[in-house]
Amino acid sequence: MKVLEKVKRIKDQIRSQLCNQLNVKILPNDDYDDPEAILKSLLSGFFTNVACRQDDAEGTYRNPRASNSDSSTENTLHIHPSSVLSNLKPRWVMYNEVVVTSKNYMRDVSAIQVEWLYEVAPHFYTDRRKQTKQD
Repeated sequence: MKVLEKVKRIKDQIRSQLCNQLNVKILPNDDYDDPEAILKSLLSGFFTNVACRQDDAEGTYRNPRASNSDSSTENTLHIHPSSVLSNLKPRWVMYNEVVVTSKNYMRDVSAIQVEWLYEVAPHFYTDRRKQTKQD
């Protein structure tokens, strides 16, 4: 419940800033929920905080921009056990922070689609699948 309250506070803050500081008029019918649009919006700011699930028994994650030659545990990430996604283990995730304890735990995790990275951060990510097809 605390997370939902936090989300509501953030939404109210954004609405307030849009209306008061930027003079954006929000109509009653503008208050809709589009999870994909919201996630893409967050991803545009957190595009460096993404990780891909590895094909190992533990279901660990790695940042796609981490060095492939370095397989040390400092580049290995885990979804925090308190997250709803810890049991679902989506292929790609975006996270807010990493908490270091006995493992590197990602917190405030959301599932994303890899295609969104190429859409919201083309300056940072390159779709190698398309490069292979063009060669």
